[in-house]
Amino acid sequence: MRTKIKDYVLCNDFDYFWTLTFDSERYNYDLAFKKMGKWLERMRKKYGKFDYIMIPELHKDGAIHFHGLTGGLQASVHDSGVKHRGVKVYNCEDWEHGFTTLTKIRSKEKTASYVTKYITKEMQNSIVKKGKKKYWLSRGLRLPVVTYSSDDLSEGLKAVYENDSCIIYKTDC
Repeated sequence: MRTKIKDYVLCNDFDYFWTLTFDSERYNYDLAFKKMGKWLERMRKKYGKFDYIMIPELHKDGAIHFHGLTGGLQASVHDSGVKHRGVKVYNCEDWEHGFTTLTKIRSKEKTASYVTKYITKEMQNSIVKKGKKKYWLSRGLRLPVVTYSSDDLSEGLKAVYENDSCIIYKTDC
């Protein structure tokens, strides 16, 4: 799951990194998940098609929140007046279930690493019931194309992984 989400981040164009919290439903996972789904649907109706990935996470006290990425969403976003590590933090008026923070994405690679760092099997199993969504994705997100060839196509490419049976090279999506 971590690899797949990282691939989605690297192969698509996202503008903002989000954190969305809940006020009253922060311990009711079923209700929080339902509200997230309805909010995404409402945003599509209000602003049109946009790309997104939304991933649930637990606070240490058991409260649920979501981290996510959006691309092409023209939501009502305003400067919060806060900077985190020199980066402007924004808020979204369209999220009425709690608090939001948004930052503009500056590096796909750093964002992909950050988003996937907290995704562990234990964390996902503790939040998500068996057979339920572990994360939300918009339709049409691109994934990398895997190509196999017996020809040597590696000229000019740098290996990102190598073992006794294969060498993996990365190219742009």
